[in-house]
Amino acid sequence: MPASRRTAAEAAADREHDVWKFKPYPLRMAMLTTIYGFGLYKWWMYVSS
Repeated sequence: MPASRRTAAEAAADREHDVWKFKPYPLRMAMLTTIYGFGLYKWWMYVSS
């Protein structure tokens, strides 16, 4: 039975990965966009000065 338990665990891990990979999280996307946008702005101000 260890093989079936391992297979079930792998399937669960694959499902968890698929959720993070494909499901859009609007709040998460907005937060990341804000953080990266601010970082890019600060970098551009440093580079252009």
